[in-house]
Amino acid sequence: MASAAARTIRPRQSCRAMLPRLVLLSGLAALILTACSPRGELAILPDPVPGAVVQRIHVATTRAPAPAGPDFTGHRGAGLTFAQAEIAVPPRHRPGRIRRPHDGIADPLRHFTAREVTLLPDAAAFTRGLDDALRDNGHREIVLHIHGFNVNFAEGLYRIAQMTNDLRIPGQQAAFSWASAGHPLGYVHDRDSVHIDRDALETLLISLARSRAETIILVAHSMGAFLVMEALRQLSIRGDEATLSRIGGVVLISPDIDVAVFRRQVAAIARLPQPFVIFSSDRDQALHLSARITGERMRLGSMPDAGPVADLPVTVIDTSAFAADGQVNHSVPTTSPALVSILARLDDYIEAIDLDQVVTTGLLPGTVTLFGRATNIVLNPMAR
Repeated sequence: MASAAARTIRPRQSCRAMLPRLVLLSGLAALILTACSPRGELAILPDPVPGAVVQRIHVATTRAPAPAGPDFTGHRGAGLTFAQAEIAVPPRHRPGRIRRPHDGIADPLRHFTAREVTLLPDAAAFTRGLDDALRDNGHREIVLHIHGFNVNFAEGLYRIAQMTNDLRIPGQQAAFSWASAGHPLGYVHDRDSVHIDRDALETLLISLARSRAETIILVAHSMGAFLVMEALRQLSIRGDEATLSRIGGVVLISPDIDVAVFRRQVAAIARLPQPFVIFSSDRDQALHLSARITGERMRLGSMPDAGPVADLPVTVIDTSAFAADGQVNHSVPTTSPALVSILARLDDYIEAIDLDQVVTTGLLPGTVTLFGRATNIVLNPMAR
């Protein structure tokens, strides 16, 4: 057995070397290595620098509050808590990229920061804030973002601000920040959290439907897509048509859902909101790992085409051509600069699809194929 002295003079191992060998062999290496990268921190700088773009986000969260400051942890809270955040997109921002503060250091020229995060006393104050924002900007649409696996509170807000800025998303932005552990080994914890938090998301959707908004658009990533489908399923089973009728579209980005489970969820929903868009890539390594863990061939977000959902009124957008070699490729629709520039005109594409003018308009850099009731779009950067 090695002595204590021998252990103390052993050269410091790299982050990769310290990872458990069994974890590496199990195929988790790509996700574990993300833990070696700095995580996002909520840096509050009240005065953004000139050239920064401030995005206001209304937040509902099931996370437990942090002991100090207007922040939230990866632990599950007692119920819904509400806040309003103003996130500054730095003037040196490049589309698709988020540079985050870490180790207590924030450079407002390069890093996403928070101008302020204000805790709200209750759901009524949350709804009033949304109504005021809708009245001020004159756009009667709420875009509700639901993050995915391994995301902390700050990272979720920064991603929404980046997407809103880069994709030019109209309407008032809102977030449902569920209790993700924010750790690459927290997959089971996060799966349990989305089951726990589906009632809270349903409650939030009911509140949003009672606001001044005419339309609610749901944008969910990864495991958050399962949460969205469960909330829609519950609303339909309860017969809450008043809430469902206000949902004017659903976008699932890299959804981490078993295809058979998704089909059962859809079967319970009386009317699938339209448009219903699924971003998929067969080069999504995170979803390939998820499929192996669950013993399935693929996940909804890694379908090679729309064939498995051909009987459903959905639009499947294949982004495989934008994936990078050697990368996890689990957030390509929001991180690839080339794809971001295309998706900034997504409303135009959807309108073209509805009008059956895809080929004649030349809007879409790729190919469009009909699979029964489903529309399959394969985006191709070389077609631009």
